[in-house]
Amino acid sequence: MKHIPMYEESSEKSLQLFSFVQPIFIVTFMLAIIFVSTLIIVRNKCITVGYEISELSQELESSSLVAERLSLEYSKVARNEILIKKGLKAGFALIDTGRVFYVQRDKN
Repeated sequence: MKHIPMYEESSEKSLQLFSFVQPIFIVTFMLAIIFVSTLIIVRNKCITVGYEISELSQELESSSLVAERLSLEYSKVARNEILIKKGLKAGFALIDTGRVFYVQRDKN
């Protein structure tokens, strides 16, 4: 019986193929790990920024409500008739716009 060399050649070829495929698989696996970890980090950052945006929008909304309330209060207080009533209660006299007084200045 003769020895069949084809089996040895095919096993050598498969070993060569395996030695070639193994580094490609390792590089591919490492790239996949890097890609997945990058996605996780970016997703986490996006969620954090989303929460910050939500908090800032709530703060902006509450600030705008306070500003609107203060504006209404200011317009309520700044009306002329209310100012005149408060001034009279405090003892101030109204200005008579029909009378004009000229004051002479000393020339020094």
